[in-house]
Amino acid sequence: MVRVPNRRVKLRLDGGLPFVTIEIGWEHSSLMLKPVLLDTGSASTLLSADRLGTLGIKLEPKDPIHRIVGVGGSEFVYCKRLP
Repeated sequence: MVRVPNRRVKLRLDGGLPFVTIEIGWEHSSLMLKPVLLDTGSASTLLSADRLGTLGIKLEPKDPIHRIVGVGGSEFVYCKRLP
């Protein structure tokens, strides 16, 4: 679960782009991810499956797989909505 309970988020600019540190909590564990690009124009957030796997968040048969395309090429990703 991702929450920011009434606190300020520290932004770091790198090359004119805003980066933040986020904490992902899952079951009884948490993981700090940094740097994370804060993309205010994005419809969703992409996070490393390998890093999230350390929390036990893994691909399951019901998770949809999509192909995303960006400046650097394309990649297959799975989608999971965290409660």
